[in-house]
Amino acid sequence: MKFLLFIFLSIPLLLFSQSSHETGLKAHFFDFDQVDHYSLKISTGKISEMEFKNQKTDALFLAIIRGNYPETTDDSIEQALTDQGFDKQTLNKALYPELNAIFSEKECSDHIGGGFCIPTFRDILVFRKDDKVAGIVKLCYECRFAILKGTEKNVRNFGSCGDFLKLGRLLGE
Repeated sequence: MKFLLFIFLSIPLLLFSQSSHETGLKAHFFDFDQVDHYSLKISTGKISEMEFKNQKTDALFLAIIRGNYPETTDDSIEQALTDQGFDKQTLNKALYPELNAIFSEKECSDHIGGGFCIPTFRDILVFRKDDKVAGIVKLCYECRFAILKGTEKNVRNFGSCGDFLKLGRLLGE
């Protein structure tokens, strides 16, 4: 009888300890086996000039660096970025553990935005899994703002805990 009582009391304790241990784990935003960093060196003045002209030829470029393009994680993004003058660098796999740490759910919320700022996305990360786009992250370091596509995880606290500083250091920004 004591043995059965011990078993019944132990099961909830084991379940509770296991679930609390699992909640301490960080859920990664993306499952990937390759990360490409696209970057563009362009002045804010040049971008403003393009916006002022409002030429149809610049529409895709402006949608990429100032807007929500692409709407989905589509393989065509890489060709669009290359066509618009972005430089591509495939990141070393040795950086993946740090990238997973940065692009994961977090408890801290020390995010302090860059104040009033119009985001300009000069850096874009394309996460790939089995040669298909698994996620896209558009980054504006000045505003400390990012658009993340392709994840169902809670990205609310992305940018806190020094994410932009760590990422900038990692990518050589």
